[in-house]
Amino acid sequence: MRAVIQVLWRGVMQFEHHGWVFVVSNLFAAILALPLVTLPLALAGLSYVSHTAQTTPAAHIDEFWIGVRKYWKEGLIVGILNFAIFGVIIANYIFFLDQAGILFVVLRLMWFVIMLLWIAVQLYLWTILEEMEMPTLREGLRNAGVMIVRNLGFSLLLAFIILIFVLVSVALFAVWALVTPSLIACIGTAATLDRLAVYRAQQH
Repeated sequence: MRAVIQVLWRGVMQFEHHGWVFVVSNLFAAILALPLVTLPLALAGLSYVSHTAQTTPAAHIDEFWIGVRKYWKEGLIVGILNFAIFGVIIANYIFFLDQAGILFVVLRLMWFVIMLLWIAVQLYLWTILEEMEMPTLREGLRNAGVMIVRNLGFSLLLAFIILIFVLVSVALFAVWALVTPSLIACIGTAATLDRLAVYRAQQH
């Protein structure tokens, strides 16, 4: 819990420190994400800005488009995967919604956990790709999965908090257009770098 709070705080402070860069980048991302399938691509661009801000002295809005151009194929593939995975999760959840009994409660809980895990994968993915010497989507997804397994409680709690934040901000268009995706990218980058630092320290 303490590690999650520290990562959330680090992400919020990064957003505040580079405020105008993230607000402008967020406007670009909100427009880019309008077809929904391009939402992961927009998040990839914002994560590139966030990674630059956390690993170099400065960040600029140009980094958003650099990230979009760099990861456009991966972003579109993840967008298609989102439609497939979330579509299956929602369909199964609705199908079992009216069913009574402990088995159906367990099934609904299982689908909810799977949703949180897939959210966690996307929180980690773009920063992991940026940290890899030879990034590929397949290896990036694999490494994100390994990171989740190594930090299961941390990942589920962080994904749950992000999900609540998204659900609340969706109803507030101005918050979504100016803040939400950028802040998620900041938190996701901070979380990934934090877990990588722990892993690298253990290796040494």
